Amino acid sequence: MVPTSLLVTAMIGGFAVALTAVLAVVGVLGSRLTDLRADMTGRFDVVDRRFDGVDRRVERLEERVGGVEEQMTAVRASLGAVDARLTTLER
Repeated sequence: MVPTSLLVTAMIGGFAVALTAVLAVVGVLGSRLTDLRADMTGRFDVVDRRFDGVDRRVERLEERVGGVEEQMTAVRASLGAVDARLTTLER
């Protein structure tokens, strides 16, 4: 027969080995999760920069459209004046 103290010591040793393995796996997974978090943050930063670039382009387009709109208003006023003069000449 095997003495009880030897069995208890073996069980405690096995538990210690298993606990060490679990803690090692948790450490590795924690490290991997940190790496994944950093990778995702980096990718989101790239996407944010792209959206910032798109926003700047849209703002420039809006400025250009505003400028064209102002020019068209001036052209419309000039054409109205020309139409009024032609109407006067037709009479």
